Amino acid sequence: MADQLHKAQISILSTLRHKEAARFTLLMRPTGLESDTFKFHIRKLVSLGYVEKTDEGHYQLTAAGKEFANNLDEAARAPQRQPKLSVLVICQNPNTTTEPLFLFQQRKRNPFFDFWSCIGGPVQWGDDFEETAAAELHKQTGLTADCAVRGFYRQRDYTAAADALLEDKLFVIVEATRVRGELSNAWYGGVNTWMSAGAFQRQPHHFASVLQAIDMIKTGQTFASHKTRYSVEEY
Repeated sequence: MADQLHKAQISILSTLRHKEAARFTLLMRPTGLESDTFKFHIRKLVSLGYVEKTDEGHYQLTAAGKEFANNLDEAARAPQRQPKLSVLVICQNPNTTTEPLFLFQQRKRNPFFDFWSCIGGPVQWGDDFEETAAAELHKQTGLTADCAVRGFYRQRDYTAAADALLEDKLFVIVEATRVRGELSNAWYGGVNTWMSAGAFQRQPHHFASVLQAIDMIKTGQTFASHKTRYSVEEY
């Protein structure tokens, strides 16, 4: 809903961010709108729960309005774009006694269709990292495990030709231990398999970030950052 606000509504929220409260005329002035038109926009913000009218007839931000206004780009007067937050779940097969095998997934969804990765998923507002990782692991593979945060990895994806930013992602690296259950491929979004890190690296299309995450867990490194470039066909 926030991304769909009219520029006049963004202006109101931006102005109120720097004031405890403000009169109707003060809020209307930067928009250049007529009074009747401006009334529609301020009423819309009231109905959304971003703005409230005081007993003195002024307008002020609600708690929700303060949170939204805090994420405004002051220059553009638009919501700031921020990195996507997701979990990367590193899961090692507990039954192997020779070369370690890890749980990898070939994506059957866009973007990056057919790329090899590990289990992952977005972190929703207010959710715990560990609970998100455990839920995604079970949903996508049928397995259950104990999950613990081991570090953070930031990756920015660019187009190879134009060097345009495609995605800005912050991954929470989660290690899954005490893995239980039988591996399933019932989930439609990818094909799961146990594979060595070396075999994963030999796949034509794979995410180097997964190998970085595995290495970070091994070495105890808690943060890393990398830029990658993809062709339009790969993305």
